[in-house]
Amino acid sequence: MENGINDIDEALNELLQIKLDLETLFKRYMQLTVERKKLPASVLSVKDFEKVKFLNESLKNRLDKYTFSSFKVEQIEISDENYLPTREGFDIGFEVSASDGIRMIWGYLISLFMVGKKFGTNHPGIVIFDEPRQQETNKFSFSELLKDAARSSVDGGQIIFATSEEEDVLVQALVGEKYTMCAFKKADGKLIRKFA
Repeated sequence: MENGINDIDEALNELLQIKLDLETLFKRYMQLTVERKKLPASVLSVKDFEKVKFLNESLKNRLDKYTFSSFKVEQIEISDENYLPTREGFDIGFEVSASDGIRMIWGYLISLFMVGKKFGTNHPGIVIFDEPRQQETNKFSFSELLKDAARSSVDGGQIIFATSEEEDVLVQALVGEKYTMCAFKKADGKLIRKFA
């Protein structure tokens, strides 16, 4: 009987200790809840929201100019999580044609470039396109890209194109725009080659 009483006393002491531990945890929980309420609802600041909104609008405008046609441009939104274009909350992957995929890349890169200019981000202020007319995107879209790049880089930054497109096509597309062209003759061989 004494052993039974001792077991009950020990059990009561353990229950009392558990109650004290739970009270301590509850107090800590209440403190953390108060602290959590002080945190902003989003990790993005007001300025960050402005940047994402600008990126979103800029991309949509460019895709309209570049004749994007896989679906309505209005359905595109920039994700607050990874800052990539989405459609109805899902990444845009295989939902677009190959040529529209290229247009999406063009628009996104120049739009990011413009966010950097407007908001002073960590963007280095340079975009380089290597053979941007892949997937045989139509010449109108390519011409719009060239004009857009020329206009976007007028007051700072640099957008460089490396292309095998005919020089007269480029000159015609850029009539009235400010740009610098460095042309290399095909007879001279590859632009980048080994030293002898």
